[in-house]
Formats: sequence, structure tokens, C-alpha cells
Amino acid sequence: MPIQAIIYVPAQCADAARWLNHCYVYCAVRGYVPLHVARRWADVITILAAGCRAVVVASRIDHIEGLEIVSDQRPGDDPPASRRPTRM
Repeated sequence: MPIQAIIYVPAQCADAARWLNHCYVYCAVRGYVPLHVARRWADVITILAAGCRAVVVASRIDHIEGLEIVSDQRPGDDPPASRRPTRM
């Protein structure tokens, strides 16, 4: 069974048509079947909370409200002491 995708391009996104096209191409390359195009993040949450099993394909990471990616932090963002355990 193919994986379904919710495409998220925010309503306030500049050049939304271009980003939507990029998302459709991404889905095609990955073999995802677009299920819904959401223009509000609340709609994405509602669909997922209703039990829909789908991946979310977003136009850009900074378009997703309230999502933080740990791997996006640059080295040095945290003091070294907070990143490594202390030997006793």
C-alpha cells in the first residue's frame, strides 16, 4: 500500500504555486500519494489527530509552526559542558 502524504504550504507563503509544485514532485519521487493540501497548520494537526496515517510534506522547514529540529543547530549553539557528560 503506498504511503499517503499531506502537503503543507502555508496560506501566507510567497510563491505558493512554486512551492506546491516542488512538494508534488517530491511526493512523486518518493512514491507518496498526496491525500490533502493544507494551507493551515491546524488542518494538518486535525487530519493527523483523526488517525490518518500519512507523512507531512512541507514546503520549507521554517514554514512549520512550532517545530524545532535538533540537527539544525550549529555546533557552538550550546556550551560544550551541556552537550557532553562529565567524567567523575
